[in-house]
Amino acid sequence: MTDATYPTGRPALLFQMPGEASLRAISWDGAATGILKAQVPPTTYWTQSPDGSRYVIDTMVYDREGRALGALPWAERVGWATNSQFACDAAHPAPSVGGPMRLETAAPGQPARVVVTGYTTYSDNAGYPVLACDATTDRAIVASFGQGLYAGHLWIFRLSTGALVRVADLGQGGVGSWVSATTDGGLIAEAVQPAVGTLVTTTIRRADDGVALGTVADFEAHGFSGDGALLFGYSGPSKRTSQIVEWKSGRVVWRATGYFYNGFLTEPGGTHIAVAGSLNNTMSDQDVYIVSPDGTSVLLPKGVRTAFRY
Repeated sequence: MTDATYPTGRPALLFQMPGEASLRAISWDGAATGILKAQVPPTTYWTQSPDGSRYVIDTMVYDREGRALGALPWAERVGWATNSQFACDAAHPAPSVGGPMRLETAAPGQPARVVVTGYTTYSDNAGYPVLACDATTDRAIVASFGQGLYAGHLWIFRLSTGALVRVADLGQGGVGSWVSATTDGGLIAEAVQPAVGTLVTTTIRRADDGVALGTVADFEAHGFSGDGALLFGYSGPSKRTSQIVEWKSGRVVWRATGYFYNGFLTEPGGTHIAVAGSLNNTMSDQDVYIVSPDGTSVLLPKGVRTAFRY
């Protein structure tokens, strides 16, 4: 690590050293590291935009200089657009239970724009993550997860008009399921465990029409690489083995066994995936790896704080 200023405009994974207030950055290939002017109290939770040009504390968005750019209108964790300029959120009115869900977009400091409303009703026993939000492809994907864990439904919209492209019922009768999408909204990965004691199978589909393009056996996918070529997820009966796989060929790019449920982030439009976990199965003793498509990896210093998603 270096205390030199991180290059302006270069995409990065943001992190903090243990007990340190400064935000630091590392390029996705591991070649460049540096410190940012931004300061965050070591105990404060923060998230980052896809390219690392912005970070968020509560609802306030800041740039790498630590300047406040304005607040987002939602308190929950949002789905950033691929260009890091605005965000999408599956919002609901108060009182919440039974109210119509809305898909909204907003830039920092700007009011929310309603893309579509009433596509489903809110349940406080579910989570509604935005899986994709991309103005270039004009796609947004919202999912529902029962109890926040089990994939139930999927809605694919045109981001510009709110027109419904497709809705999918993901309740295939299994005992466990997950769904993820590429950041451009072009592909989805449906992972299903059909019965207790069986292994998970992931099916990769075109988002717009649901056509299956491939499967990965004994693998629960949780996210695509930025270019859509790789998947990060878990394998084995207890899902204690973390893997990055090339889904078209089934090639295992990287594998580690331990407590790797601490999340991941992906290089925007690229092939690198950063994962957080512990080889000794403890949540506190965290390691962060940036994995390249050839299977090599860069290990960050012990105990760094990141803003991974799950």
